[in-house]
Amino acid sequence: MFATLAGGYPLGALPGVTDPLAEARHRRASDLSSPDAHADAADRVVTELVAEQAAAGLAMVHDAWVRWPGGDGLALARGLLAGTIGPAEIATAWRWADDGIDAVVKQVLPGPWSASLALADGDPARAASIRPALADALAATTRALLDATCPVIQVQEPGLAALGDDPGALHDAAGALEALVAAVPEGTHLSLALTGAAPHRSTHDRIAALPYRSFLIDVTAGEDAWRLIEQLPAEQGVVVGAADARKPGVDDPEMLVWAATLAAESRGRGHLRVGIATSGDIDHLDRRQARRKIESMGTAVVLAKLGPLSDVARALQADPATCPIGSLRAMMAAHAAAQR
Repeated sequence: MFATLAGGYPLGALPGVTDPLAEARHRRASDLSSPDAHADAADRVVTELVAEQAAAGLAMVHDAWVRWPGGDGLALARGLLAGTIGPAEIATAWRWADDGIDAVVKQVLPGPWSASLALADGDPARAASIRPALADALAATTRALLDATCPVIQVQEPGLAALGDDPGALHDAAGALEALVAAVPEGTHLSLALTGAAPHRSTHDRIAALPYRSFLIDVTAGEDAWRLIEQLPAEQGVVVGAADARKPGVDDPEMLVWAATLAAESRGRGHLRVGIATSGDIDHLDRRQARRKIESMGTAVVLAKLGPLSDVARALQADPATCPIGSLRAMMAAHAAAQR
């Protein structure tokens, strides 16, 4: 079991510390500094952020899109489509994040389906016209990252939850995601992240058949998220997005251990193929809140390593469905409903 972020992380400074990236961006926008000076400031912030994640106990970290204007996955998609950001630049940025850090550094990329819809302001026809060029840019970026030895590439697809039970949209979305896998070497660890809500249960079989090595699934979305996990083959890794990205409070480590346990026991997957994550981007949180949230995930990882995962979970809370921890009771109720 390991812990990781699902997506964004706040870039603001901790209390009493000047925000070096905000200052560098302001100076660059005002032509008061050079591109190299801005890049140097971004490099320092990336080093700080990945070190902060690792110190909190996250074994898989990422750069939170610090370097790119807009600072999120959609901004990265926009830059790739416009040609203002290239695959080589993203690979170089990943190398910097990976340099000297004692943790696995993944790269998080926008998914071709969700990003094209967002860039098209939800217009399906316009999104369809954008998608081929974006898909080509994402495939080229993935190959550049592989050349740089990036071990895990996470593809963000929050828009799959909005498909509903539309078979035509599901066919198109699945086709775009399969094409990305087909465009990169066999064996590439592509991880598909489904955040924000759970996909409609009518789509679960098709999503589970997508050839991704692992899935990050927002289990705060309720019983349909657990139904999807039950559909995934045992050989596919599952990262449960159980640390609630919507709430600033600290997540209970016992609930996080139980979330991983449920995923590990699903279809006999085992603890080596599971992880825990935030349920989505936490870049809207205060930096202190975000730091406490990832530290609670690190605590859960420490607890999970005290013995066999299932034994640890039951030692922490023998009857999680009726325990005093509200978040754990709610998760167990959603999991139980998914079994019916």
